[in-house]
Parts: sequence; structure tokens; C-alpha cells
Amino acid sequence: MKRSLLTLILTALLLPLAITSCTQAGSGEKIHIGLNPKAGDSSKLHYSTKQTVSQKMMGMSIDIEQVTELFIHQEVVEKDADGLSKIRVTYERVIFSQDNAMVGKTAYDSKTVKPNEQIPPSAVGYATMIGNSFSMYINEKGEVQKVEGVRDLFANMLAQMDSAEGTAVMADQIKAAFGPEAMKRNMQQLVAIFPDAEIGIGDTWQDKIDMAGEFGLKMENTYELESIKEDAFVLQLKSVISTAKDAKLDMGGGMDIEYDLKGSQEGTMEMNRASGMLIRSSVVQKIDGIVKAGGMDVPMSMESINTVEPY
Repeated sequence: MKRSLLTLILTALLLPLAITSCTQAGSGEKIHIGLNPKAGDSSKLHYSTKQTVSQKMMGMSIDIEQVTELFIHQEVVEKDADGLSKIRVTYERVIFSQDNAMVGKTAYDSKTVKPNEQIPPSAVGYATMIGNSFSMYINEKGEVQKVEGVRDLFANMLAQMDSAEGTAVMADQIKAAFGPEAMKRNMQQLVAIFPDAEIGIGDTWQDKIDMAGEFGLKMENTYELESIKEDAFVLQLKSVISTAKDAKLDMGGGMDIEYDLKGSQEGTMEMNRASGMLIRSSVVQKIDGIVKAGGMDVPMSMESINTVEPY
């Protein structure tokens, strides 16, 4: 339960810190991109992650297929004279399914679940998210200045855990990964990652990402302006992924899980030209390496197909 809940938190909310620089190599029309929404602007986005995880333990292959779908409502609540926007994010629906060779199949849909219906343990945390919101304050450069309401969201999740020991361990992990400063970084990718200069088709810029928390995940991203439309622009994304040296996760009870993972991701992002907000995206991520747990080295590979679409 502890591990599945942490996976839930990371899937739903763990978002990186980006530090960008721009290299101009294109020609023709140059545009400035930045965050410029208006108070009252809103959108509904469907986030989908289809993930396949393969592990080998004691000569046995263990495969897990998991699909997580988050339906969220984004609303610009207010914008001050300095261009700081308050954006409220509300979870309206969650769909979760898992096919695990060890425990079988589970499925949950917050829209179709019946009153008093027993929720699969791996989906309990998702059920607490429905109707809950958090808010983030973002400036025109796309920098998250402050996040509100996330602690209450996590408190609801933790309340569903079975053991006091597990709750204490999870609370420590959340404190490390989602403290005030960490949350600013983790929310960054809900908005665009903007370069400082005007850009044209073919121009590229880079960012370096350090995930908050104990996983020590690092990403080196390259963005390229692929096309400019009347009301939108499209970015190409290519990334190199690795874990920090000696990255590990404290699972409680004296058990640590260590990670040595590497991978890549590639995809496209379509952004609203006027507001700088995400319209849709499609990114494929591939990671493999070794996970060390309980004195064993466990080879692992993971492929995720991540999409965002309006609904």
C-alpha cells in the first residue's frame, strides 16, 4: 500500500524544475512565448499515462501494465498587476487500471463507482482526489512562485492508509518531496517551459531538471519550435534521463530501495499562442536499469506513453 500510494503521488503530481536557455538557429517569423492568461480563462484536460513495467526476480519475469487517466479543470482565478496568475487545478475524474502478474487485475473509475462499493487498495488514493483542488501562483516567465492546497490533498490520501507506521513513513517522504520549495519545482511542468528570447521555427533551447524528493531523477531536455499556427505553436521535446548517484527511497522498516536508471523521452507539445497554456501533448518515455531491494539486484525496464488532450 505504501509503495502504490507513493507511485500515485508521483504519477499525479511529481513535476520538475526547469532552467532554460535558448539557441537560435531558425529563420523567418520570430515569436515571444510566455505565460499570459486572463482571469477567468479555463480549460479541461485529460492526462493519460499508459505504462508497462517489466522486472526480473530470481529468474522470473514480472510484468505490470498500468493505465492512469486524470481529468482536470484548470481555471485562472485571478491575475495581479505584476502578471502573477493564480491557477486552480481541480480533479474531476480518475480512471485507473492495473494488470499485475503477481496480484491480478484491478480497475477503478470515479465516475462509475457505486456507493459503498469496495475500492481496490491500489486505487484508494485516487478516490480521495475527486473534487479536490490545489492552486499555484505563476509569473509571466512560467515560474511557479507558490503552491497552496497540496498538503490537504496529501492528508486525505494518507488518511486512507492502514497502518500508523506506514503513515509516518509516507508523511516523511511527502515532506521531503513536497515541502514548500519542492512543490514550486514539482508544479513547474503544468505550464510551458519558456526561453528568454524570441524564437523562430527550428530554434532550440535546453533545460536541466532535478526532481524533488528522494528519487534523484535528472532530465536534460532539448526543445525545438516545430511550427507556428495562428492560435498555437508546437514544440518538439527530446530528453536524456538518469538517476542521481546513490538515489534511494526509504520504504520504512529499515528497507531502502536504490535506483540506477537511465532512459530517454521524445514527443510534442502544442501550446496556446496567446496564453502560453498547454493544449495537448504526446510524449513517449523509456527507462531501464537496476533496482536494488532486499539484497537483490532487479533488472527493470519501463515504457510510458503520456498524452494530454482537451475534453
